[in-house]
Amino acid sequence: MIPVEQPRGQGSLHHDHASEDAAAQVPARSSAPRLRGLLVGYVVVLVLLLIHGIGLTIATLVIDANPSLVGMTDLGPESHIVFYVVTNSFLAVYILVLLWLICTRRRAAIVHNYLYCAISIGCLVAWNVLGMKSPVGTVIDSVPSIVGIVYFANSTRVKRTLTRSLL
Repeated sequence: MIPVEQPRGQGSLHHDHASEDAAAQVPARSSAPRLRGLLVGYVVVLVLLLIHGIGLTIATLVIDANPSLVGMTDLGPESHIVFYVVTNSFLAVYILVLLWLICTRRRAAIVHNYLYCAISIGCLVAWNVLGMKSPVGTVIDSVPSIVGIVYFANSTRVKRTLTRSLL
C-alpha cells in the first residue's frame, strides 16, 4: 500500500506548527507611508550634519588643546570655545532626537524640525557675532535649515508620513 499525503488539518497526525509560527512573527504592515523621496534625502542631510557637527566639535577641542597644530598660539577666549562646544553638542543631540522622531514617523518631528532649524540658525548667528564663524560661512551653513523649514512647511509627504502620536 502506498501512503497518501493528506491535506493539512484533515486527519493528519503530524501538524506543522513551524509555518504558523513563522506567519505569526511577521509584523503587520503599518498604514502610514514609508520614508521615501525627499524625506529620505532630508534624513541623509541630517546624518551628514550630525557627522559634520561632531567632527567640528572634536576638532575644536583638539585645536584648543594644541593650537600650534594649525599654526596658532591661541584659538580664542575659553568662554567662546566652551559656548561653541556646548551648543554644537546640543545640536548634535537634537539631530539624534529629530532622526528618531522622523524614522518612527512621529507627528512631533514636524514641530521639532522647525525648532531645530531655528536654533541652528541662532547658533550660527551667535558664532558669527563671537567671531567664530565668517559671515559667508554663516549664510552657507544656514541653507540646510532654511531648506528644512520650507520643505516641512510645504511637503504633503511630510504631513502624510509623520502621523504617529508620541505616545
